[in-house]
Amino acid sequence: MSRGIALLLDYDNASRTTLVNRLHEWQWPVLATTDARLMAHYLNDQRITICIANATLFSDPQSDLKIISSTLSPHQKIVLAGGDPWLYMALNATWLAYVLWLPYPVPHTLLEAIVRPTPVADDRVVLATDHIEADSPGLFAIDPIQRRLYLGHREVRLSKDELKLLQYLYDANGRLCQYKELAQLLYPSHYDEEESRHLLRGRMYYLQSKIERDPKNPRYLVCERGVGYQLRVPRKQSAANPQPQLLA
Repeated sequence: MSRGIALLLDYDNASRTTLVNRLHEWQWPVLATTDARLMAHYLNDQRITICIANATLFSDPQSDLKIISSTLSPHQKIVLAGGDPWLYMALNATWLAYVLWLPYPVPHTLLEAIVRPTPVADDRVVLATDHIEADSPGLFAIDPIQRRLYLGHREVRLSKDELKLLQYLYDANGRLCQYKELAQLLYPSHYDEEESRHLLRGRMYYLQSKIERDPKNPRYLVCERGVGYQLRVPRKQSAANPQPQLLA
């Protein structure tokens, strides 16, 4: 299915946290809510491409699902977890094109088959020398044409969105950039600070895992909890023409 934002509706904190973390691992930006009334509202946003909902949160399944069905666009899918699948499927035959049913708690292996994207070469990290234990001091160069980051002895391939985020942080020259400020680079909309943080979390975590030797103790891409992100790099080199021989 096409990529976009995943909407998660669940009241159980442990289940919700586990599922959010798994979706982030699969590179999905996530909006999570415990309020069934907000589900239809969020589905009006065309960037929402899949909604995973704990069906027990519907007070009146038939009425609630009819309301939701009226807001769905052809590219959006609903994954209902738990409840009676026959009740949902009996509502309307056209639901079969939009709705999938899974047991609750959601089996991650089944969900992965639905939502996990096919790996893309540009999302891979290529290490020039895997045995190098530390990055060479002073080398941090971005090639926007080839979408590459040259970091010490490593070459890191970047997606378009990763390049956009990294270049913005680099140009900020060490300034701490707020969640909402960064989120608007990818999702220009009305999202507030909390929603922006959720949307950014998966993207930035994956970018950290590509850049940092130890993502839990980042050296370059640092998160200031509750505020935003800061890029800490040597200042300031040519980003347009990094020299490949430096990778040897």
